[in-house]
Amino acid sequence: MQDAPEMNWAQEQAIKSMRLKGTRGTVDPGRLPTIRDAGNRDGGGLQQPVADQGHRTSSRVAGLLRQSALWCSLATVTGLVSAQAQVTIGYNFGGLVPSSTPSAGTPVDFSIGVFSSANKVGSLGSNPNGNSPVSNQTGASGGFHYDNAAPAGAFSIGSSGYYSVTVTPSPGFAVRILDLDFGALSVAGTTGPVSYALRSSIDSFATDITSGTFTTDSTWALKNNTFTAVTGAGGSPVTLRLYTYGNTTVSSGVANIWLDDVALTVAAVPEAGDCALYGCAAIVGFTWWRRSKKSVKQA
Repeated sequence: MQDAPEMNWAQEQAIKSMRLKGTRGTVDPGRLPTIRDAGNRDGGGLQQPVADQGHRTSSRVAGLLRQSALWCSLATVTGLVSAQAQVTIGYNFGGLVPSSTPSAGTPVDFSIGVFSSANKVGSLGSNPNGNSPVSNQTGASGGFHYDNAAPAGAFSIGSSGYYSVTVTPSPGFAVRILDLDFGALSVAGTTGPVSYALRSSIDSFATDITSGTFTTDSTWALKNNTFTAVTGAGGSPVTLRLYTYGNTTVSSGVANIWLDDVALTVAAVPEAGDCALYGCAAIVGFTWWRRSKKSVKQA
């Protein structure tokens, strides 16, 4: 009688499995599955036991970490780990007293101060808000506006007239400035400013975030600006200055530039460390869940 062929490890495991499941009859070892060497898939036919469970688990974890690290890097670079929703804060300067507190919008994870003016020539009295002529640019609220008497001359960080507002992030967040639009009237003739520039404390007011020009005709116009968002340091307030300049004359105590319906769009974004930590933790968890789900299906 011919001896039964010698069984390898995989065939022995298959027979044990059949016995546990109650399989009856004679089992031909020659027809049982074999496991080929993973490094010799193109035909070497070497038969080896599968790696132990600990080794397979280690490999899965290593693969998971590599994949998660890649996704975390991509998330950080492309901004997929994103910020809070943006909020538009409005100022319409209504009332007969200096009203420069926000009239629209609710800050989320940041606070915002009053809208003020600086470097005016002379005094505009205790009430820089006026109501003549009434603002009538696109989307105007009508009524009162915020005046300034901008000094004559070319742009100067220290001496040009400007409006300003400060945005302060909550702990663990940074301020991101996304947009600033406003209605403006520059007085006709040589006294009205001809240019404006938005700058910030992020770079000590060194560069323009956006800029534009005024038509000096005592007519209201909407200044709808588009610019690349700027972000302050984590936990640091950001002060914005809207400079107005370029007029050649000015009369002391007489307004030459008026603003109304300022709309400032801001977002509070998590600081970089928190953003990476929470975002990558979520990605690792999601990746593990997908791999586990796939393993269950294959089993």
